[in-house]
Amino acid sequence: KAKERIYEALENEEKVMVYGDYDADGVTSTALLMTTLMELGVRADYYIPNRFEEGYGLNESAIRSFAEAGYTVLVTVDNGIADVHEASVAKQVGMDLIITDHHEVQDTLPDAYAIIHPKLSDEYTFKELAGVGVAFQFAHYLLEYYPVELLDYVAIGTIADLVPLRGENRVFTYYGLESITNTLNVGIEALKASAGLS
Repeated sequence: KAKERIYEALENEEKVMVYGDYDADGVTSTALLMTTLMELGVRADYYIPNRFEEGYGLNESAIRSFAEAGYTVLVTVDNGIADVHEASVAKQVGMDLIITDHHEVQDTLPDAYAIIHPKLSDEYTFKELAGVGVAFQFAHYLLEYYPVELLDYVAIGTIADLVPLRGENRVFTYYGLESITNTLNVGIEALKASAGLS
C-alpha cells in the first residue's frame, strides 16, 4: 500500500516530505530514503526536527507547515509509531502519512495511511531492525532491486542505534562496513576524513 502511494505521488507529481530524526539512525534513514525517492524521480524533501525545541517524533506545527507548502504525502523514518495525535493532524490537513519505524509499538496505533514496522507483521520474522533497516527494506521494495549502494547508510545507523548485531542486522553491517571502505558517497568520505579513517 505504501509503495503504491509513493508511485501515485510520482505519477501525479505530488510533493513528498520525509520526516526523520536527529540521531545517527534517523539521519541515515532520512538520507537513505531521500536517495531512493530522488532515484525514482519523486518530488521529495526532508525535515529533521530540532532536538531542543521540538523533541522526538512528529510535530504538529511542522505537519501543518508541510500541508500549507503543498506536501500531500508524509513519510516518517525511525519515528511515528507512538504519534497518535500527530497522525490525526496529518489526516485532518489532508496528508497521507506513511510510518516506517522500529520503536516499541504502543497500545493504540496511529491512524496512518500505512505503517511499516517489523513487529506488526506476522510474516516478517526478524523483529530487531534499526530504523535504517526498516527504511532500507522499504527502499528495496520501492526500487525493485537490492540497493547494495545504500548499505553504507544501513551499517552506520544500525551500529549507532545499538540494535543486536545478529540476523539481518549482522548481514547488513558486514556488507555495509565493506561498502563504507569503498564508498563514493561524499558525505561518508567527509566523515571518514574527519575521523582519520581510510
